[in-house]
Amino acid sequence: MDMNLLTCSVVVEDLTKTGDVIKRTPYKSLSLSLGRNEFNDVTLRVDYGKKDIKYALREIKLFKKFAKDGKATVRIPDRNIQFMLSNCPPDKLLMFLRTMHTKLEVGKQKGFISDRKKLLSERHRTFDEISPLTMKDVHTVHEARAKELEKDLFTPKGKRKRVDDNKENHPPKGS
Repeated sequence: MDMNLLTCSVVVEDLTKTGDVIKRTPYKSLSLSLGRNEFNDVTLRVDYGKKDIKYALREIKLFKKFAKDGKATVRIPDRNIQFMLSNCPPDKLLMFLRTMHTKLEVGKQKGFISDRKKLLSERHRTFDEISPLTMKDVHTVHEARAKELEKDLFTPKGKRKRVDDNKENHPPKGS
């Protein structure tokens, strides 16, 4: 089972900056595949039949409440587009979304190449299929999440001076 390729019904929606739908185009059968471009960025390739479009992913929002029913939505905020997937095999859809999310999180840890460097680069455009998930990828994502949780648990020392609990609230001396 190839977890980098997904064929299903897709509704492609072009969005405004605020998230309103400008254009909605349904497709009975589209192929979506995950890969990497010449700069090693995670890329989503959408094959429309006669043409294919590649979207380099830096940030995505996944809506997978109904993934067990074979439905999900992938939103790419920086490109103002979203893909509403339906009629997908549920196990394949879940694996596809998990692979996309994990590989993107690992890429965020390593950092992205700036747009300026990409424009000045003389590399030829390529698309290579993404490698399957490894335990190293999963551990990297779990470590990043643990660090985020650790930051949330830390509370800085308060600005006010602490007074013993057994004392009443007294006004400060000298006033």
